[in-house]
Amino acid sequence: MQHSPSANVMLAYNLGAEDGESAEPVFIYTSTSGMSVTENSGAYIELYQYVFRTSADHRCSAGVSYLLSQMLCSMVGSADMPSSEKAPDYYMGLDFFFQAERLRQYSSHQC
Repeated sequence: MQHSPSANVMLAYNLGAEDGESAEPVFIYTSTSGMSVTENSGAYIELYQYVFRTSADHRCSAGVSYLLSQMLCSMVGSADMPSSEKAPDYYMGLDFFFQAERLRQYSSHQC
């Protein structure tokens, strides 16, 4: 679910479960806060936790996003800080997101 308390701030949260490698399910929650920095860029911080039957694994990540094109794609860079023994020592990522429907519409208008 997502809420926008103002035009530049977003709050989102999620509850779920996943069927991991073991027979028992793993429950997860996420809580994210993001804000627009400029018209094409933003920043976010996310707290999330994996809940096992006998333990929990808390994590925190933060990142920035940049909208490369209104019609095509955006780019997100993120980093994860270790906050438990199960968490990786570090994580850094750079992701590109393409919106397939918009890409198809953009391509058909260009032909």
